[in-house]
Amino acid sequence: MAGTPVSASDARSAARTRGISDRMRRDVSEMYPEFEGSVLWERPSAWPLVESVAKEPGAVWRDKAPHAGSGVDGLFFVGDSTVSYGIGTDSAAHSSQLCHPLIVRFLNRG
Repeated sequence: MAGTPVSASDARSAARTRGISDRMRRDVSEMYPEFEGSVLWERPSAWPLVESVAKEPGAVWRDKAPHAGSGVDGLFFVGDSTVSYGIGTDSAAHSSQLCHPLIVRFLNRG
């Protein structure tokens, strides 16, 4: 997952969002030449308004949404709105680290 701040006007334009995403992808590809071959899925998105970094009670750390879905076996969630600490991309990255063992256990049961 990668992210960068953008202006509200850029966030409202699919073409500008795609352009920013393409530039980010080129930057990462220059740093890591094998990157392009490892991309599984991409969905460039931007939002003109993002939640505040000051979380409300009940919306932090372990009080965020769980990583495993309860209605579909093998459905997992990661992101800054799931169990993690930090904000934004840091939170999303930490969330994926916490979710990884759940996915491995799911794949290895059997």
